[in-house]
Amino acid sequence: MTDQPNQRRVLFVEDEPALRISYERFFRPRYAMAFASSGAEALARLAEESPDVVVLDIGMPRLNGFEACRRI
Repeated sequence: MTDQPNQRRVLFVEDEPALRISYERFFRPRYAMAFASSGAEALARLAEESPDVVVLDIGMPRLNGFEACRRI
């Protein structure tokens, strides 16, 4: 995650590349952003980083957003 001073850190968990690109275009100027393409990858990123907010896709294969939220 690339941080600017006083910038909120957001981890987006999304398996659709087009949506990740849309989120980045919309939110990048205001937030320091990181992305994960699966629930498992999100859990690994959380072990390394401390985002202020996690935005989860609910309908992911294997580890869906609900289960990832429970584990977080």
